Amino acid sequence: MPVPTHSDGELVRRADGRYTPEAVMVITCTTVSLYNGIELLSLIFTTFKRFRGLYFWSLLVASFGVVPYAVGWLIDYFDLAGDVAGILINDIGWILLITGQALVLYSRLHLVLDNDRILLAVKWMIIFNAVVWHTTMTVLLFTVSYRPREGRASYNPVFNILEKVHMTCFCVQEFIISGLYLWKTIDILKTALGGTRRIMRQLFVINILIVMMDIALLVVEFTGHYLWQQGLKVVMYSIKLKLEFAVLGKLIEFLQHGGEPANSGQTPMFGFVEVPPERPAKGKKANSISTPEAVGLERVRTRSTVTSSLKPPQNQHNVLGRIMVRRSVNVEGSVLTAEADKKSSKSTDELCEDVG
Repeated sequence: MPVPTHSDGELVRRADGRYTPEAVMVITCTTVSLYNGIELLSLIFTTFKRFRGLYFWSLLVASFGVVPYAVGWLIDYFDLAGDVAGILINDIGWILLITGQALVLYSRLHLVLDNDRILLAVKWMIIFNAVVWHTTMTVLLFTVSYRPREGRASYNPVFNILEKVHMTCFCVQEFIISGLYLWKTIDILKTALGGTRRIMRQLFVINILIVMMDIALLVVEFTGHYLWQQGLKVVMYSIKLKLEFAVLGKLIEFLQHGGEPANSGQTPMFGFVEVPPERPAKGKKANSISTPEAVGLERVRTRSTVTSSLKPPQNQHNVLGRIMVRRSVNVEGSVLTAEADKKSSKSTDELCEDVG
């Protein structure tokens, strides 16, 4: 967010009429971020079939936030419409962009993390940071902007401190969410093979890039290069959102093939994908999931614990090494249910259906 002390004309242009390096940087970063923002909006409306769900709306809001953030910053720096107009436009974009980006990360976290407590904690962390820091910084900025220019110097130390604190909090927030992705990705990579391992490795690299960009922004902020931090922030956040489409493509590829690459006959081994029955051999009619089905025990990952019992089959010789599944199977205290977690699978199915 820009502190309300815009640049005067003599600071923007040199005596020979050329722009200063800072002015060139502002123009360049604004142009790049606006291009990315418009491209993101076009990608969203051409990629999604249905305009619904937290993932779609958070991605749309964050992408739209790039535009007012960049335009407001440009207006404020070159003093094109006064202090208040530039700060107001920039502040709206800042709120939409920062919290929208966090909600984008949160909205797909359930695809790799099946822990309601952690998901709830992440949601309340995002809400807390949004309410506290967006409110605090907005009130401070408009308080300063309505004071005479000669009286603003006393607010600069307060603004500089809170700027560093709130930026650190938002970066730590993204570190936590990206860290959860990295943690679960590493866990999956330990047992993944073939195409699955390739996809998860790419997701790992993308989340590492997001963390590295946040670290770079913090370094620029704490070294006192405030103007450069503003330019890099809007560009990097637009790049993060473009990387989000890479993440989306990989997740959809991963989920649509049941956790395995295309043409793979293996049953998925990951808890966030609904476990389908084994594929029947050629020439045999596929059974529905409600019919008794023989499932290889070595290729099953248990999902939930439900008290149930299973009568032993009469002909044990024909089912050696297998367990007949009717509704659920009790194996050493763990039960494989015929239905995966409905909440997770429903949201997963909706994500796959909404994206074309």
